[in-house]
Amino acid sequence: FIDVLLTITNKFTAVVANPPYMGQKNMNPELKEYVNKQYPLTKSDLFAVFMEVCLGLNGKGGLMGMINQHSWMFLSSFEKLRDKIINNYGIVSMLHLGPRTFEELSGEVVQSTTFVLQKGQDIQKASYYRLVDYKNNKEKESNFLAGNNIYQNIPQSNFSKIPGSPIAYWVSERVVYVFESFALLEEVGEIRQGLISGNNERFVRNWFEVNFHKIKFKWFTYNKGGGFRKWYGNLDLVINWENNGEEIKQFKDNSGKLLSRPQSASFYFKDGISWSRISSGNIGFRKHISTAIFADAAPTIFPQKNNVLLLSLLNSVVTNYIVKVINPTLTYQVGDIKKIPYVSNVNSCIDDFTSKNISISKIDWDSRETSWDFQKSPLLNESTSLAQAYQNWQQDVIDDFFQLHANEEELNSIFIDIYGLQDELTPDVPLKDITILQDELDGEGLKQLDPVFREQGKDAVELPIKKEVVLSQFVSYCIGVMMGRYRLDKPGLNIAHPNPTEEELASYSFNGQKIETDNDAIVPLMGKDCNFSDDALLRLKSLILAIWGEDTLIDNLNFLQECFGTSPNNWLTEKFWSFHTKMYKKKPIYWLFASNPQKPQKAAFKVLVYMHRMNRFTVQQIQRNYLYPHQEYIKREIKKLKDNEGNLGKQESKRLEMLLDWEVECRNYNEILKDLANKQIEFDLDDGVSVNYAKFEGAVANI
Repeated sequence: FIDVLLTITNKFTAVVANPPYMGQKNMNPELKEYVNKQYPLTKSDLFAVFMEVCLGLNGKGGLMGMINQHSWMFLSSFEKLRDKIINNYGIVSMLHLGPRTFEELSGEVVQSTTFVLQKGQDIQKASYYRLVDYKNNKEKESNFLAGNNIYQNIPQSNFSKIPGSPIAYWVSERVVYVFESFALLEEVGEIRQGLISGNNERFVRNWFEVNFHKIKFKWFTYNKGGGFRKWYGNLDLVINWENNGEEIKQFKDNSGKLLSRPQSASFYFKDGISWSRISSGNIGFRKHISTAIFADAAPTIFPQKNNVLLLSLLNSVVTNYIVKVINPTLTYQVGDIKKIPYVSNVNSCIDDFTSKNISISKIDWDSRETSWDFQKSPLLNESTSLAQAYQNWQQDVIDDFFQLHANEEELNSIFIDIYGLQDELTPDVPLKDITILQDELDGEGLKQLDPVFREQGKDAVELPIKKEVVLSQFVSYCIGVMMGRYRLDKPGLNIAHPNPTEEELASYSFNGQKIETDNDAIVPLMGKDCNFSDDALLRLKSLILAIWGEDTLIDNLNFLQECFGTSPNNWLTEKFWSFHTKMYKKKPIYWLFASNPQKPQKAAFKVLVYMHRMNRFTVQQIQRNYLYPHQEYIKREIKKLKDNEGNLGKQESKRLEMLLDWEVECRNYNEILKDLANKQIEFDLDDGVSVNYAKFEGAVANI
């Protein structure tokens, strides 16, 4: 090792490297201990350690060239490294490459930068090529060679004027002035990281999985971040906080080490403003409600006053721009948000715009049954037919969409003026960044509308609403009415717990029609291929009749078929299950018992069962009340066809062949159900869908 020793103790005019990337969580104990001791400044990642080592190999005036992750330029864990570089080295030049620099690495996770630093030289200004937005390495290369997107003569001293000293070479002098002149967000309230449960599979559920009567007693709202959404929403989880989180607080591994971290507990159940710590695009801020605990993945701001004003600023283009100056990575930490420049003396109309935005977003969130504040299908409005109900709903949501869009652009204009960033920003909001109707709108279609919308206004465009999704949501609500989860005559949940009362199960009248709640919460899902009076298709027709009357029944069913692109029978038997599992994030509340779990759309026998109403006798009821009669129906159909076998056409022969296969499939399925029925399986809703569903493996459709 003498040659190696001589090499690493020598000083060099130039050092060039492509260092390895490795965060601390992937280091073995020996390496982790070594870098923590020897390289405390750069210990967060091995690539940063190599930066420090390589700079140490330079003699005075020596050059160090490197390509590595761009996170050292922005993350708080590398702030001291940046300060050392800014104060002791000169950035000679940089190609900020961003994602997709290498052909073999797709996505946004690996974001690269290549640069040259000079040791001990007082370089005041440098050139930077901003290539982050080009789609691939060939585009990046050609634009670099063409000299495009170059930032020349950028003062290195500017970086220290921005909190955290990010290498934000692209910002203007005005932006630097904003950071120097305005108060920072950390001065107007507390900004906190929240609870780490230690085991989300054990302690966290979707709210619709558990007994609704236990919410606010054992299970409490848990804000855990989620996808890009502004103003309100992403509230669909609950956490076991029984007895003030007793079980979580005592959760340890086998060695006795505490695994949970109930950080900032004094701020639980308080109003605030939260965001998702990890995001692949823009950052969105939302109202954090006072009945919720917040997670470390959903850091939350607790302002001293005027939540509404602060929320409007945070959701503006000004904040989105400034946050990307502070940290343009995929992770938005508490320390990043603390550095946002804040102003309190603003236009008085901001509160009105913001309150309206929250209201529109909450109405949108609550319009789906996956919200605990869902009241009824939005298609149950003042209308005489399903088509008219859809048109009424469509007009309402279009009005809300463009109102929200106009409000956001008006708020952007106000804040751009306040911060004096007219040369850097425009108030325009792309239609795709309006975060209501996220399930119902075609995102690609929205992108294509933007140019026409900008030129001709909202009256010249038609929102690309996915009719099939909207009508699927309506049919899903109808399934819930059949099961007793909802009632047509009352808003909100009816049965979302075991052992419902006689009153909850009782029939009722709606528009002069008697509505029956299914007595066993088992609904056949075989349509025209069965002989059950309570099959989902027949019950759907009866509910549509009850809602809009007999005069429009045929038109309503035709409208359903038009929106689905197939018959209601085919949609229920072939597509409902996939829609339901997607809507409920693979935690379905209606379980599909199917004789062909791998391909339930082709199963000979299938029934939907409402999870919350299941008991130890449910499988036996499926077997005796549904499978046996269905087997008899199949036998009768086979006999009819065989009695006339010599005269069967092609379609009838094909049906006979199918029925014979079904007979065997149902016979085999009966053995599976018999085994499960004998076990008389009982389960606890608190265990969640994944655990409980697995107990019926082989009898239920694959998720």
